[in-house]
Amino acid sequence: MDKDTSTSVSLKHGILEKQIDGVFDVDGILTYSTEPNLLSYVYYYRNEYIIMDSDLTVLKRQQTLDTVHKAHLQVAPSKQGAVTEMLAPPLIVNNNSSLDGELIYTNSNRLGKYEDNNMLDQASIIDVYNWKNDIYGYSFYLYKERSEHVNEIKVSNNTLYVLVGNRLSTYEIRNSDN
Repeated sequence: MDKDTSTSVSLKHGILEKQIDGVFDVDGILTYSTEPNLLSYVYYYRNEYIIMDSDLTVLKRQQTLDTVHKAHLQVAPSKQGAVTEMLAPPLIVNNNSSLDGELIYTNSNRLGKYEDNNMLDQASIIDVYNWKNDIYGYSFYLYKERSEHVNEIKVSNNTLYVLVGNRLSTYEIRNSDN
């Protein structure tokens, strides 16, 4: 008996918004939350994220606290002309992200207005937003044991999973009622 191995793919245009080149400037992190079935897309190089349903219908476009509205990129066609290249390292606004229900967690290497300049040497900063109410909730620090940076974060059912180097750590997230 032969299995049908054909797959149908359709492109959904207009979700990611071009600012400079439409390639590098739209790069980011796609995450999924099962309760409810939603997707988030957080841009690497600007202070914006998108919430979508499972059919990729945009529900909300919102901004993070960061002040970088437009990606800081230097791009140009390659010497061969067929490919676009980055001419300098970009300014990264959001490193990692995770969506858990109404909350979106972002990891940034950019300091807030009143944060100590040495804080990034000591910790990774996680900002939490309630996308449904369009509000910033709070921030917290993940203190570093070594000088390694966070590779990835995932939040599920009030548990934060953090991958640093080859180590996986878990943290319980308690709300103010606990």
